[in-house]
Amino acid sequence: FFVFVAVFGFIIYKLYKKWCEHDGKGMHRHAIMAFVICLLMSFAAEYFFGVADITGAFFAGVIISMTQKDQFIASKFDVVAYMLLSPIFFASIGLKVASMGILIVVYAIVLTIIAIITKIMGCGLGAKVCGYKNYQCLRIGVGMVSRGEVALIVANKGIEAGLMSSELVAPVIIVVIATTIITPIVLKPVFLKTGQDVVTESKLVENIENRDKYNRPIEG
Repeated sequence: FFVFVAVFGFIIYKLYKKWCEHDGKGMHRHAIMAFVICLLMSFAAEYFFGVADITGAFFAGVIISMTQKDQFIASKFDVVAYMLLSPIFFASIGLKVASMGILIVVYAIVLTIIAIITKIMGCGLGAKVCGYKNYQCLRIGVGMVSRGEVALIVANKGIEAGLMSSELVAPVIIVVIATTIITPIVLKPVFLKTGQDVVTESKLVENIENRDKYNRPIEG
């Protein structure tokens, strides 16, 4: 699949870039062409390689993002996504939700707690390995708590492949909604709590710079 993405992506990128340079007509044609590339790569990823169609769409976005028309195309896709594609997708997911018993509710609560803790710890540790300070690691971890439509897509693929029951869709939806609501609520106090550390650190850096400035030996 990755060989296909590399070869097909390179060809599409060159052809699309050349077409953009010589096309003098309306800009709306670029958004349509980008949408066609997205659908083709999504279909090829799932039908020929057995990979989730979202993977093909992702690489199509990567290819288009390297062109000079990416900002315009992104603005046009936002309109289509919010007005048509996203409502249909979320409605189709909601229709698959079965009745929720007490065990499903408890499972959803536990799954939400685990999702929050693992995101904070995993992303925080990753940031620490990359050299970030403790307060920055906490901010990154909390900021990454929110789940999105990707989790719903994965759950939907699991149901289609027979790997999970449709009853487990409801807990996944609850996790997505809960983490999306919780993230900004928790993120604000995290920034406020660590803000003093940032101010103290910036003052320390400023004092060191001023000391070096005034203690610098006079040249000549």
